[in-house]
Amino acid sequence: GGKFNVEIECYSDWKMEGLTDWIEADIRESNEPVDVSLIIARNTSKTERQQIIQVTSGDRCMEIEVTQGPGPYIALEKETIEMDGNGGFAEVLFLSNTDIDMTSDSEWIRLLNVAHDVRKVTFEVVRNTSDAREGHIRISSATDSEYFKVLTIKQGDKIPQPKI
Repeated sequence: GGKFNVEIECYSDWKMEGLTDWIEADIRESNEPVDVSLIIARNTSKTERQQIIQVTSGDRCMEIEVTQGPGPYIALEKETIEMDGNGGFAEVLFLSNTDIDMTSDSEWIRLLNVAHDVRKVTFEVVRNTSDAREGHIRISSATDSEYFKVLTIKQGDKIPQPKI
C-alpha cells in the first residue's frame, strides 16, 4: 500500500468513480486542475487485486488502472513443537510467497538449515539442563517487517545424565 499522487488537469466539472474499500482519494471531484492523493491500503490477501478508477468530465472519461500484488504470506506446517529434555533435531515445512528471514530467541535452539527452495527449516534443540522451557523461531517476511509467524518450541524438564 501507500500514497500515490495523480495530476488531473481539467478546467470543467469532473468526478472520480470506482473507488473501493482499499482505495481512497483525498479529492473526489473538482472543476479545476488538482493533484489527487490516492491512498492504497495494504493487501493482506494472498491474491493480486485490481481496480479501474474513472475520472469523468461530461462525455469524456480517463481510466486509472490500479494493480496491487498479494500481501506477504507465510504458513507453517505446525505452530508448536514439543520435545523431551533430551532435545534433538526437527524440521518444519512452511509456505511463503515472500523472501523470509528466520531468527531464534533462545541459545538452546540452533537454526541449522533454512532451505528456501524447499521451504524447510531444520533446527536442533540442545539437551535441557534445567526446568521445562519455551523458545521461539520467528519466520518473518524480508520485505515487510510487520508480517511474521512464530514457531513455538517447548522442551520438557532436565533429563538426568546416565551414570557411568
